[in-house]
Amino acid sequence: MHCLEIQQQIHHHQYHPQHVLSTRDNLNRSGPLCKACKLRIKGIGYECGHCQFSLHIRCAAYITSTLKSKSHKHTLYSFAKSVPEEFPSILCRYGPAYDKSTFKCEVCHQQCYGSFYRCLECDMNFHHNCLSVPYKVKHHCHIDLLTLADSMCEEDSGEYICDICTETRNPNHGLYCCKECMAFAHIGCVLEE
Repeated sequence: MHCLEIQQQIHHHQYHPQHVLSTRDNLNRSGPLCKACKLRIKGIGYECGHCQFSLHIRCAAYITSTLKSKSHKHTLYSFAKSVPEEFPSILCRYGPAYDKSTFKCEVCHQQCYGSFYRCLECDMNFHHNCLSVPYKVKHHCHIDLLTLADSMCEEDSGEYICDICTETRNPNHGLYCCKECMAFAHIGCVLEE
């Protein structure tokens, strides 16, 4: 991302909708920790002028999906460690720094690899299975049962769209799918209804 492409302010960001996030240069000081990935912000990042909330530029622009779970009071955000180059992950872009960061599941206490959910407010992480997300589910948008998958990159079109919300989705995040019909949906979108 080039400097000219960076928004100076973000209003109603999904991670922090209550306040405006503004760019801040952290080159000449020790930058704050990014609320999303827990790594220090070096260079330009976004910060909230009202509270201690900061994001890397890439973390703020990251393609994600959300989940409201009965097992946790806050909104959970989908994260993925390994993604193809055309969908750069906020985690894998930092290389070895990610490996030193602790993203352990709050339920099973095992390291979170692949895709997982994270509560930014509580600094907690959850595997899909540890949230008791159903393996198969019926949704009114599709005639067949949808099956939980950790990731799926089999779409021939190269477009990764959720069939329910029609928003872009990260192909390496967990999702519900029907392989026979090539139907794909965010976990949060399926379970929301």
